[in-house]
Amino acid sequence: MHCSLQQRDIMPLCWTTPSANRRRTVCRCASWHRPSALCGSTRPGGISCRKTIAVCGFSAGGHLALSGAVLDIPGERAQPRPDAVILGYPVITAGQYAHRGSFVQLAGSTDPAAQQAFGLEDKITPQTPPVFVWATMEDATVPVENTLMLVSALHRAGVPCEAHLFEKGVHGTSISTAEVDQPSRHRHHWVELAVEWLGDTFDWSVG
Repeated sequence: MHCSLQQRDIMPLCWTTPSANRRRTVCRCASWHRPSALCGSTRPGGISCRKTIAVCGFSAGGHLALSGAVLDIPGERAQPRPDAVILGYPVITAGQYAHRGSFVQLAGSTDPAAQQAFGLEDKITPQTPPVFVWATMEDATVPVENTLMLVSALHRAGVPCEAHLFEKGVHGTSISTAEVDQPSRHRHHWVELAVEWLGDTFDWSVG
């Protein structure tokens, strides 16, 4: 398993054609790491294995990661998609439980009606790739209802999903070490759970 961190300055794009440009950023990153349909290694028996791409995003970055998995880019013939999505306390809904600042950036407007097009809970289809998502009940910035609405939509569409809700933890707790929040070995387990989930989802071992 290989990991790549892509650092992109996407904020200036958000005010012009936000949705398309943000999705293009995610999808191009995925295509750069999947240059061909087959990877160079082989599974037992000599069967070539396809490169598998999973994207991971937190908070507003979770909205970006999921957007790249469920929304089309206008004018693009090929619509590259990740094979799996890992989300931490993601921004999902533009409705009652919205993180309003994120949707102001996305829509370029303070009008809630204009922001509705950027909600994702109604964009889930059976073609959505498998999702691993976690959040905390104490999150006062992006309410846990965002995650609950996403899980409900995934379940209705029959999309494979694993979800974990932790009682404690502020927004931005990330891997829950002292650098980002009160350290929590319990909450930190989401990292191991996500890796195990990837192994179960794609039938490979990380041990």
